[in-house]
Amino acid sequence: MKMKHKLHAGFWLLFVVVIFFGALSLFYLRLISKSETVILKDNYATLEYSNQMRTVLDEHEIPLTPAATEKFKSALSKEQKNITEKGENEAVAGLNRSFGILNNTSLGIEQQRGAAREVLKYLGQIEKLNLSAIERKSQNANQTIKNATIYLGAASAITFIVLFSFVFNLADFFEEPLKSLTEGIEQITRKNYKTRLYF
Repeated sequence: MKMKHKLHAGFWLLFVVVIFFGALSLFYLRLISKSETVILKDNYATLEYSNQMRTVLDEHEIPLTPAATEKFKSALSKEQKNITEKGENEAVAGLNRSFGILNNTSLGIEQQRGAAREVLKYLGQIEKLNLSAIERKSQNANQTIKNATIYLGAASAITFIVLFSFVFNLADFFEEPLKSLTEGIEQITRKNYKTRLYF
């Protein structure tokens, strides 16, 4: 194989190793980023909506004023569009039913207060489901980070070995021909014109 081809092969190997390591790094960074985004986007939004509904009940007497009812409805509507966890759909449906009873002014005050307690119970269920999901997804994200550390560490070690080997082999590759060339030139300077160089 000619020197030119060997050099091309060596640099292509170097290029492939760098691309492989870069692609692996980007893959894991994207995976970690995506898992964190999902946790923040879905579950924290639900906890915020639950907190808004709970605040309406904490800060207002039963029966609720029209303004308090609108605040509660707004948060409930957002939560109905943000159902992500198993069992959350049933809890939100129960919350909606209980809020309907709470908001029914034709019922007695005791029935409305009972409905308010049901609303709080369903809010607790929704919050518990989403807190558990945050913990689970957080553990998954941590596991992904651990896996990324292991794989990237292994890829770094392999890359280092390949590049280290490449650098030393490249030096050896040039050393022999240069040594022969130098010796040949020295022979010619001594007027030994029968000297031949072979590459």
